[in-house]
Amino acid sequence: RPLAPADPRAGGRSDPAPVAARVHELWQTADRADAAQQFGVELQLLRELARLQPNDLRVYSRLGLICVSLQDRPGAGGAFKRAAEIAPKDPGIATNYGSALVQAGMLDEADRYLAPWAPSIGECPELGLLLGKVCALKKRRAEAIRHLRAALGARKQVTPELVFDVATVLRDVGEVPEAEAAFRRCAA
Repeated sequence: RPLAPADPRAGGRSDPAPVAARVHELWQTADRADAAQQFGVELQLLRELARLQPNDLRVYSRLGLICVSLQDRPGAGGAFKRAAEIAPKDPGIATNYGSALVQAGMLDEADRYLAPWAPSIGECPELGLLLGKVCALKKRRAEAIRHLRAALGARKQVTPELVFDVATVLRDVGEVPEAEAAFRRCAA
């Protein structure tokens, strides 16, 4: 449904009530589309939400995730980049954007973007895993190991899945005893 045009008698401003109602309706419909795994429908709804709410972090984060699900790397990168602009101090959002850059094959750009975020690994262990992977791919073994160890020692709860992924990268960079200990940790 199109929104009601702005009333010229109100100085060109439209009544926010119809916009708020439309936003609410779009979110509900997007949630139903997500539950039904109708990702193409959800994508269109989220694009409409982005048009109506250009500074809503939730819209761009979810839009990025849907684009990843649909293997739309440029779309994911653009959505996560916008989310990172909206929330420039959120390490989780930075991780999503960095991951989109890596998936798009933009390893050098991901490396430059993620490097300043290294001190945030304690809050976001997924960031440590991603930085470790990027450094491993760029043949910077010692730096990769440092980031991976930081991810394992993060203040935030580290999931067994993350421990497994970190162990895999540790093994890939030749830290076999440490990787085996991490594999045992995720099996415990």
